[in-house]
Amino acid sequence: MRMTIAVVAVLGAAAPSARAQEAAVAGAAPAAGAAPAGAAAEADQAAGEVAAEAEEVPEFDKLHTPDSPAFVILGVSPTEIQRPTTPREVSLSLSTFLTEGDSLTIPKNLALEIAPWWLWSHPDLTIDDYGRGGVSSLWRRLTLSVGTATDSVTTTDAGGMAIETSTTDLAVGVRTGLHDGVSRSSCAARVKGVDQKLRALATSTALALTRAQDNALMFASVAAARQAEVAQKLDEVKIDAEDEADIVRDNREPEKREAARAVAIEKKKSAVLLADLVEHDDGNVAYQAALTRLKQERVRPQLEALEAVFAECAELEAARRGFLVDGGAAWAWRFPEASASDGRFLAWSAWASASYQTSWLSAVGLVRSQNQKPTANATDNYLDLGGRAIVARKKIAASAELVSRWLVGKDDMDDRDSWYWHLAFAADYMVRDGTWVTVSFGKDFAGSEAGSLFSTANLKWGFGEPSVKLPASP
Repeated sequence: MRMTIAVVAVLGAAAPSARAQEAAVAGAAPAAGAAPAGAAAEADQAAGEVAAEAEEVPEFDKLHTPDSPAFVILGVSPTEIQRPTTPREVSLSLSTFLTEGDSLTIPKNLALEIAPWWLWSHPDLTIDDYGRGGVSSLWRRLTLSVGTATDSVTTTDAGGMAIETSTTDLAVGVRTGLHDGVSRSSCAARVKGVDQKLRALATSTALALTRAQDNALMFASVAAARQAEVAQKLDEVKIDAEDEADIVRDNREPEKREAARAVAIEKKKSAVLLADLVEHDDGNVAYQAALTRLKQERVRPQLEALEAVFAECAELEAARRGFLVDGGAAWAWRFPEASASDGRFLAWSAWASASYQTSWLSAVGLVRSQNQKPTANATDNYLDLGGRAIVARKKIAASAELVSRWLVGKDDMDDRDSWYWHLAFAADYMVRDGTWVTVSFGKDFAGSEAGSLFSTANLKWGFGEPSVKLPASP
């Protein structure tokens, strides 16, 4: 018994106990253990609030590039009036999918619209900057578009014979935001509050993990030295036990033999105790490594949640409310039989659209000046005034628009009408994130001419989302 106590005393002085090691490692991470309870709970609550708000905001109001100016001037856009909105980085549109008989057809019209500012990284852009209006928003909302449309035109020759000519129209357009409306400041405020606390959580956790790892390395070093000492003691005990066993076998006196047997038993107990200590040191090092991994896994979801909250909030910042204004212009050329050498200027147009947006309803007004050249030697000037009402919920939006057109500067010899009107009903559906299908039908500007009724469909893909960095801590 005395020998066992002596062995434990010697080994206890050589290194701290396993219980002391566990306490030291656990004590190295109070910040990582205490901070998540408060900061993580608030992060989860803020993420839930932002997600609930995002659920209430229609997808039509978020990042959504409207029909391109190039499509509008070519006359192949499902709607004439485009609501001011925040564009995506790149948008690709195909139209028309329906013939006059409302049957599906291969689309012959294509438009590509890009937002140049978003094609480059802006690592210093914060969510506050993104939500702020002013001159900088002119560049952020600037888009450039190009579109083509193919059609056939019927003319008569000198002998009165009808001639059908295939035409390819090419258009380019530009658009930007002139007034951005109201930002969703509540979302930004929630995000910034969560950011500050999770930053503190990340810092304290990193420090705590560093201390835990340092302690683990220290205890691993101590355990290695301790194991070497234990192994040496174990060898000595085994040798002593063997010697005592020999003494017992050789001793002929019963009393001495019993005393020697008791000594041998004590030494065997010491050997077992030392073996247990070696195994316990190995387990303690594994415990420390597992503890470090546990702390890391405990923090990582909170940091990922922070990024998700910011991404969601950036999309909500794009869903502006109140009074918004866009301005744009477009130019078009016509190429008979797709011949570049026979191309001519076809039209130009400039417009401004203003809207007032609530949580689910938008009212949009349009004023537009347009110059058209129906032939190489004729020019028509038009003034358009119109309005559009849009109701949006979840992934669906429905709208109705009415546009009045006046032929300006018509001479007395011109027997054409001076006033035309356009009426259209449209439905938009988000198939998946960034992909929209628009179907519209109504009456075009053709007046009483045959073919004034139309139906059209447009498939549009939007790519890219704004990347904003976390707001700076005060």
